[in-house]
Amino acid sequence: SIREDLGIKEEELLLISSGNLNKRKDLDVLIESFAEYLADYDDATLLLLGNWEEDYRTQIENTILDYSIRDSVVLHGRVDNKKLPLFYNAADFGVWPGKLGSTIIEAIGCGLPVIVSDSMATEFLIDNGNGLSFQRGNVADLRSCIEMYGQDSQLRSEHSDLARKYAVTELEWSQIAK
Repeated sequence: SIREDLGIKEEELLLISSGNLNKRKDLDVLIESFAEYLADYDDATLLLLGNWEEDYRTQIENTILDYSIRDSVVLHGRVDNKKLPLFYNAADFGVWPGKLGSTIIEAIGCGLPVIVSDSMATEFLIDNGNGLSFQRGNVADLRSCIEMYGQDSQLRSEHSDLARKYAVTELEWSQIAK
């Protein structure tokens, strides 16, 4: 129903990034990488979901226009926490190119394969083989990760299964408390 509400076809690839959306999130890198992906594959939509810093939203809107990909990007505001799983379950994979927030853990908990920037702070999020990493700020590296997931539904499915298992074994509150 989320895809239908957003006008995204079931067969279309849907990427999501969510959280408090500001400059530290490196969405400009994601937009450029996504635009490069779209140059070769035109069956994808990027959903940016969360609390926007107003000046940053304007900057991102301009970047989207600069790359002529407005029809392939959905800018969405914040949604109630109870509805977030619906958005994560509608997506094929998530991308957090910069600073992370708790939304990525929620996405993994929904079985969403993820792409994160490579750092000591993000390693634990994909330790279970449930995601991919790239060098932060490297547009070509991120584009390559997007292409890997975008063109390999089997890999996405395997990483989705691993994400669910990881959420149960490592990200449950009882495990975190230990």
